[in-house]
Amino acid sequence: MSTQSQSTPALVVGMLLFPGLTLLDLAGPYEVFSRMPKARVHLVAARIEPISSEKGVPITPDTSFDDAPSFDILFVPGGPGQLQVMEDDRFLSFLREKSQAARLITSVCEDIALPLIGVTLIYSVCSAHSRSRSGSLLTVTGLRAPGFRRV
Repeated sequence: MSTQSQSTPALVVGMLLFPGLTLLDLAGPYEVFSRMPKARVHLVAARIEPISSEKGVPITPDTSFDDAPSFDILFVPGGPGQLQVMEDDRFLSFLREKSQAARLITSVCEDIALPLIGVTLIYSVCSAHSRSRSGSLLTVTGLRAPGFRRV
């Protein structure tokens, strides 16, 4: 589901979807972004077909990689599925390309290893449930993105 105001969007948000994402990491930020005045929120995936969250909840994207516009905000949720997308060349290429024009690249969890693919994570919020996970890629590698801020 996407949200659009009646006039031209002042802010274009891209929320990337991948199998095994944590629904909470997507739904909370979606609610915030979709309530921003004049914002257009895109749920983006390689294809327009349902993607299952880590607990099996289907989420249908409204924008494919091929049809995605440039984004002001590029958002990547966390979840155990991020380990697989870190080996998905199409996902990584899309993320690298779209991050070039984004004003803000953000994630709910530091688990997504954006620095490993050359994307600078600008802002991250890590919630209590993800702190219980051990072995996030950033923890394992010791990487910290420039501008990284844990809240």
